[in-house]
Amino acid sequence: MRLIVGHLCAIAIPQFRPTIEENDENLADMSTSNKAQTARYDKARSLVIAAYRERWNDVLDGKSKAQNAGVFEAPTDSIQEIMARDFYARPHLQMLVALSDDAIVGNHLPLIMHLATQRETPLRSSLVKRLLGGQYVLFQCNHDHPCNFDSGCEVDLEQDDLDQWTAVSYPESVLYDDWYERVGGFYTTFVGVLMKSSGEPFSKSDRQHLAEAVHWNVISNDQSELWSFGFHVAGKRMNQIVISISGNAYGYREGLDDTLCELDTPTLKRIAAAVEPLRTDEESPFFDLIDTTTPSLRKASGKVIREVLRSCVRSATDPFDLNSVEHVIGAHFFGGRGYYHSYCEFTEGVGPYGFFNDI
Repeated sequence: MRLIVGHLCAIAIPQFRPTIEENDENLADMSTSNKAQTARYDKARSLVIAAYRERWNDVLDGKSKAQNAGVFEAPTDSIQEIMARDFYARPHLQMLVALSDDAIVGNHLPLIMHLATQRETPLRSSLVKRLLGGQYVLFQCNHDHPCNFDSGCEVDLEQDDLDQWTAVSYPESVLYDDWYERVGGFYTTFVGVLMKSSGEPFSKSDRQHLAEAVHWNVISNDQSELWSFGFHVAGKRMNQIVISISGNAYGYREGLDDTLCELDTPTLKRIAAAVEPLRTDEESPFFDLIDTTTPSLRKASGKVIREVLRSCVRSATDPFDLNSVEHVIGAHFFGGRGYYHSYCEFTEGVGPYGFFNDI
């Protein structure tokens, strides 16, 4: 007997030499299985192309209404309206309709592969139309994905086992379908992959708006948890966004501490100017977190400011205090708007603090 060792268990399998007849039977079974799999892939491919063309042709011809602005991932109503206006502009719709079948397949390959692998789910036109009928397609992991938040999130739908994912139209037409619904309650970790139903890549502004929208949706529902967020551009066509949300106090502190270590002196000086008056405000966490014997931060060196702020992060035991500290620090990033950080280490092209660099 030989021992095949798996990830969690070992299975003893007897060694035998198959007869010629058994070999023929095995090859026939494999051939039948491959033919069935190829047929399912071909059907999924055809259904996706048909559903795509029907939807965007109908929208272009006025037979189907455009999605309302509220379905676009953005932090404000005004930005959602701008995104909707641009997306449903006639030149953009004409571009979508003009795509070749091969281009449509390339843009929707993860969905086609997913449909082809879900052998227990009947492949119907209505299912594919529903998936492509929203503004986005969201792949949700069905298990605790081996995404280690300390070392980064590496997900690739074109390589991963798609049996472990569920595809849904996002947002769905239900009363509550948002990001907090996916991490509130029993679960504090979520890993998902978002794609546009058009299959297009996300622009730099799309990615920024998405990150802000996810962040705001979660923390506005639960400010008591120490949430961390990760956003990772993926896919050969850069049209997938891996979204990681986790309630993890240790990682949250580590991420903020790492961010402080990377700040330059001018930024630290600006933060120090904002923190200094808060030291005498009894309502501010800095009142208790900074020792009264600490000299004025306005005149301190960047090194001293950094260490004082890192000490505040380590000493803040209350989530609200730590949130307040980060808000003050984050207010000096990205044009004066404060954000929560992310502690994922992303691949090249995705920057620190949970947001995207130019790629």
